[in-house]
Amino acid sequence: MTPCTGPCASSAPSRRLCAAALLLALAACDTPARAPKSSADAPAEPRIAAAQPASAGEDRSASWDFRLPGHGDRPELVVTLDGELSRDTAAVTVRRLMIRDSAADAPFQQFDGLAASPPLEALQTGRAFEALDMNFDGYQDFRLLEVAPAGPNVLWANWLYDPASRSFSRAARLDALTAPQFEPESRRITSTERSGAARTVTETFDFSHGRLELVRRSVKEYSAPGRYRLTVSEPVEGQMRVTEERIVEESPSGQGDG
Repeated sequence: MTPCTGPCASSAPSRRLCAAALLLALAACDTPARAPKSSADAPAEPRIAAAQPASAGEDRSASWDFRLPGHGDRPELVVTLDGELSRDTAAVTVRRLMIRDSAADAPFQQFDGLAASPPLEALQTGRAFEALDMNFDGYQDFRLLEVAPAGPNVLWANWLYDPASRSFSRAARLDALTAPQFEPESRRITSTERSGAARTVTETFDFSHGRLELVRRSVKEYSAPGRYRLTVSEPVEGQMRVTEERIVEESPSGQGDG
């Protein structure tokens, strides 16, 4: 073994310092160089169309744009939602809605005084805004998720397009329906509301000539798991009357009548 020479050989403490320096140098050689962290590694920020900075604990303004396809002589439209995004809870309150031609800068309609509270995630993914033909006239209307509780009793704010005036109007008669489903083939709308865990009411409406007409109501009232009383009412001589009432035993898959 070749004896150590130079500064390391002068004393025992010096030899220990030399050995430590040698170990550090060897470790540096064995460690691969780490590339600088790129911006792609940073967590993605929520996709908000226009958010103003705010102090901690304050709300910030935000907006979201959604497009309505053109139809006939109606051009493509842009619906802009303006609201407030809570910095602490990520809760959203939509306060204003504006509608403009996609080729124009200024809106031709504006609705103020809104208080819709859709989940932020539903706004960012587009699930809080739907374009669909709700009155079955061939033109797409739209609706905004207004209340989204933990259960199934979802409420929407609805706007219908009038081709004669080339404008939209709020449809209060549709706003009153819970979780409505639209059936263009039959031109009917079905609304389902759950009252607690044991009672579900489903109503079916005809929607023609701008009017909603109730054509069927079914009520399920559970007395035990898998067992419920079904009561069906339909219009008879201008009044809703019970036309069917029976006990239903659900199959193992949970399917019954209704």
